[in-house]
Formats: sequence, C-alpha cells, structure tokens
Amino acid sequence: MSMLKTFIKQYGWSKLTAYAIAILCLAAGGIWLGYRGMHASSDKEQKLQQQQAQAEESQKKANVNDGKAAGGDSSTSGQADYTPPDTPDNLTLSASESNHEVTVTTKLFNYSDGTCSLTVNNGSKTTSRTAPVIYQAQFSTCAGFTIPVSALDAGTWSFSLSVTSGGITTTKTITANVT
Repeated sequence: MSMLKTFIKQYGWSKLTAYAIAILCLAAGGIWLGYRGMHASSDKEQKLQQQQAQAEESQKKANVNDGKAAGGDSSTSGQADYTPPDTPDNLTLSASESNHEVTVTTKLFNYSDGTCSLTVNNGSKTTSRTAPVIYQAQFSTCAGFTIPVSALDAGTWSFSLSVTSGGITTTKTITANVT
C-alpha cells in the first residue's frame, strides 16, 4: 500500500487513473485477441465444412440430373432404379470408310453404363471387338471401333452391335458396302 501512496503523492490521481485505464485496456485487448483467434479458426473450419457439404450436395444433384437426362442411371448418379432400355430403337449405329479403315460410330440413348460388343461379317470372314459404354449426359457411346478393310476385304459388311447393361442385352444390325 505504501508504494501506491508514494505513486499518488509523486504523480497524482489523474496519472494513476490513466495508467489503470491503460492496463485494463491492454488486458481487455489481449483477452479479445485470444478469444477472436480461438473462434476465428473454428469459424473458418465451420465455413469450410459448410462449403464441402454444399459441394457434395451440388455434385449429388448434378449426378441425379445427368442420370435423368440420360433417361436412367447407374451407381455413378445415385439412382438405384436404373433400368437399361431393351429396344434397338435406343441404339444408333453407323459405319464410315476412310484411309483403308472402317470407323463404327455409336449413340446409345438412355444408357449410363455397360459393354458394347461389335461383330462384323463379310461372307465367311468375321471379326469382333468389345468396348465399354462411355456415359455422357445427352447420349452415351461405345469407346470406339476401327477395323482395317484388310481384316474382312471389300464387300458388303454386316455390323452387329450388342450393348449389355444391367443384365439386359440389346442388339442392332446394319450393313454397309466397303471398297
């Protein structure tokens, strides 16, 4: 107590009050900064978790919408009730010849997964290829088929595409003259 009396005699009440206020402000500021720092990190974590949850929800919605656009779905879009089509009307198949090769192009409507099997015949010669279904929102496609003309020689080729998805196989056949 004697130290306080000495301080008051030497500097007066106004300086003592000013120092006391300054010390209280510093202490309050330190407490506030500590509190703010502690809660700022938890706020950042909370915002990050919210952003991650929103991103996951957006992805789920996008996957469901993609599945609806394709007319069905698989495990990639989250709908368990996907049923692949069972009619060849959902398959488009074309063949074009260029540089001594025949390229087979496919469009698979309402397919989201599966396997494409192509069998090509010219008289007694046959060749077969297999490729996965490549999912796209508007229509899916087979990964691709290119057959050299020398494999079957010139003539009328018969192209038979079978698409298997969900245990259902659908087949479409076309013919093309290859020179």
